[in-house]
Amino acid sequence: MLLTKAEAQESLIKMQTSAENFEKQSLMKGSSTTIVMALVLAMFAWAWPSRQIRSMALSIKERDFIHTAKFSGESTVQIVVTEILPYALTWSLSNFMNATLSAIGSESSLAVLGLSPGNLVSLGNMIQWARSYNAIFNKQYLWIGAPIVATVILFVGLFLLITGYNDYLSMKRGR
Repeated sequence: MLLTKAEAQESLIKMQTSAENFEKQSLMKGSSTTIVMALVLAMFAWAWPSRQIRSMALSIKERDFIHTAKFSGESTVQIVVTEILPYALTWSLSNFMNATLSAIGSESSLAVLGLSPGNLVSLGNMIQWARSYNAIFNKQYLWIGAPIVATVILFVGLFLLITGYNDYLSMKRGR
C-alpha cells in the first residue's frame, strides 16, 4: 500500500516527535546515557569469559607440548608466544565477537523494553519506536522490518566472520 503525500508528511511529523515522546514513555525517562548503558552491560559480562580463560590457561599449562618445550630449553617468553598465544588469540577474538553480539542483543532487548536512552539511535530504539506507534497495525512493515533484518544480518555476518577466521587459523596450524 502506497502512502499519499499528506499521509507521508503526517508520518514524518510523527517520526520527528517520536524521540521526545519516547523519552516520556520509557522507564528511564531518557535519563540514561550511552556510558551508563555500556557500564551496565559490562558489569554483567565479565564473569563467564574470566572463568573460560582461567580454565584454558590451566588446561594448556598441563599439556604435553608445553612440557616438551620446557625440556627442550625454550624460554618462557618463547613458549608463551609460539605455543600458548595461538590458542589464546583464537579464543579472545571469538570471545570479542561473541561479546559484541551479546551487547547488541542486550541493548536491543533493553531498548524494546524502554530501558535504553531515548535519544540514542540504535536498532533496539528503532524497534521500540515502531512498536510504540503500532507499525504492524498501521501496515508500516518497513518501520519494524528494517531494524530486525539489519540485526539478523549483523548477527549472521559476525558469526560467519568468527567461523571463517577460526577455520583459517586451524588450517594454518595444520589441523
